Amino acid sequence: MSDGFVILNKKIWICLLPVFVTVSLLVGSPAGADVYDDFSSENIDTTKWNIRSTPGGTPGLFTQSKGRLHFFGKRDAGESLLSTKSFPAGFFRIEFYDFYSTNDAPSGRGMGSFVALGLGPRDNYVRMLRGRVGTGGYFEANYFTNNGLKLWYDPTEIAFGQLGLYYDGSTVSFFYNIGLGADKGWQRVGPRVTPGWNFSPQLFISGYPGASGLTKFVVDSVEYTPVPLPLSLLKKLER
Repeated sequence: MSDGFVILNKKIWICLLPVFVTVSLLVGSPAGADVYDDFSSENIDTTKWNIRSTPGGTPGLFTQSKGRLHFFGKRDAGESLLSTKSFPAGFFRIEFYDFYSTNDAPSGRGMGSFVALGLGPRDNYVRMLRGRVGTGGYFEANYFTNNGLKLWYDPTEIAFGQLGLYYDGSTVSFFYNIGLGADKGWQRVGPRVTPGWNFSPQLFISGYPGASGLTKFVVDSVEYTPVPLPLSLLKKLER
């Protein structure tokens, strides 16, 4: 449904530990999770992200305010935030809210609007997304390699939820969650894939408005949980 790699050319003093644990419990973070970015700074943190816009696109589709990352696009051009850091094996997730799209492009032509979480370089990446075309909303797993895109999708229409990728050091599994519980509710999409990376991959967040209409959403945080994963989460992901 979606096209190839859109964009990418295209706490802690001991005294603070109780506070950190309390906050983690309140926001539903799994034990051991590291918040890579909570988007609390005034602007997108360029020490954490490189901004990549679609060739010919207008920069600034992603903005940041009130502790959230915002995307707003209404033309056939997208944007990605590529992490300045590479990551070893672990579980990656984002929470998205207020997904809204009027994109009515036909299905199956790579014109879907989306919010996506991905790993890897331009020529060999994995991506989990929440998208929309004229037939409605869906979650979709993407694996791009050898100049070809493999995809698996699940038609689901929701405005908020989570996207997740589990990289065990060799294979990658794709997940979405229609709730916000960090250790439960995860649904697998597609099979495990083996990207064959001989390096630690970078993380990216992408937004794309599709071929028509307006698309907007917000992202609350980006989290990484290194292996070994908490048992409750691991059992859910490896069921």
